[in-house]
Amino acid sequence: MGKEIAVIDIRNRSYKLVVGYYDEDKVQIIYSLTHPLTTIVKDGEIFNLNTLVKDLEFIKRIDDPSKSIKLNIYDVVLVYPSFGLRIFNANSQTNTISPDSHIEKMDIVNCLSLVKKQKLPDVNSELIDVLPNYFAIEGNKQFYEPPIGEISSSITMNANVYSLPKKLMNDLRKAVSDAGLKIKKEVIAPVGDAYYLSKNNYRYKIYVLVEIGQKTTTLNFVANGKVYESNFISIGGDDLTESIATKLGIPFAEAENLKKIYGLDTRKNSFNPYITTKTNDVGLKVGYTKEDLNGVVAEFLKYWSNNLSNALKTLLGTNYSEYLTKIPLVLIGEASKLNGLKDYLLRIFQTNPIDIIKTNVIGADSTSFFNCLGAICYASSYKSLDDLEKSRVNELERDTKKSNRNTKYSETSDEL
Repeated sequence: MGKEIAVIDIRNRSYKLVVGYYDEDKVQIIYSLTHPLTTIVKDGEIFNLNTLVKDLEFIKRIDDPSKSIKLNIYDVVLVYPSFGLRIFNANSQTNTISPDSHIEKMDIVNCLSLVKKQKLPDVNSELIDVLPNYFAIEGNKQFYEPPIGEISSSITMNANVYSLPKKLMNDLRKAVSDAGLKIKKEVIAPVGDAYYLSKNNYRYKIYVLVEIGQKTTTLNFVANGKVYESNFISIGGDDLTESIATKLGIPFAEAENLKKIYGLDTRKNSFNPYITTKTNDVGLKVGYTKEDLNGVVAEFLKYWSNNLSNALKTLLGTNYSEYLTKIPLVLIGEASKLNGLKDYLLRIFQTNPIDIIKTNVIGADSTSFFNCLGAICYASSYKSLDDLEKSRVNELERDTKKSNRNTKYSETSDEL
């Protein structure tokens, strides 16, 4: 059994906690919950940091009689949303340090250090991850894993470098820390998701991962398990709920319920009863049918899909424009469960395959908890260069301690 990991994904009106482990190429869930926020997190902006801290303190001690479970949580894997995510390609080259030119861990660490020293395009961003695309050595040889043990006088690394806004990262780090939790690892949501899908041999190798959240929709261009471009629009499932509430003149909670029950329900019925009523300004009851709801939902989806189409064009730009009319759109997120959404998108993006991700993980709804599942997989099984760097530092520290023990003067065994 793999080591248990607690993952937090903080978004919009709630945060998600998943406790699980990765074993035999599968994510196993011990516990999951969605906890409402008393503040709003939109487009990476936290409206009230102190309130968020209090919300997060809840998970330190989980006592859930309904599931017969008690948990004490001390450290977490923190999932970052992709708001403001910047990705750029970097190369680094270094001479190998071994006298016989065998490539060692330290050579890979040196390549990583050179990449980390490169200046980020945005001074307000912070480097969070480096994912190698390939390593090249003499003889025109390329490797997708660190070529430790191979012989070459030099080594080149080509890598994707990922950065996020400093303010977003610092605010989330502070909230988690002030809540009394230690951050064990940090994972960018789409990076973990893409890796998780790749580990599960997902049928598409090149696709756009579209996460439809409560207040935002993110788009990430993925190729061979890595994220290469990122974009987002500030429209999500809550905007549809608010549109229903406004157009039908009903409370937000009732509109949310109608959205979940019906969505865009285009089935034809011989009888078209009222699905909700309201009292108008003169005290008379006014009823609305499924057809009325469909009109509101269809109008919103037209607005949302137009923005999605524009964001997709920006995402692919000139570098990947050839994929625009054929790239699969792979949907995750809470609002991706909207009834009728897939059929609607197939009519709009007629040449693009549409797939809504569903997994058979017991204990966590795959669409809304997918970021947490991806983070567990990524944190447990991906051997990052940072991990290699830490292991090399530990080796050097052990060697130093051993050397100090061997050279320490002893009155009984050493002579001056």
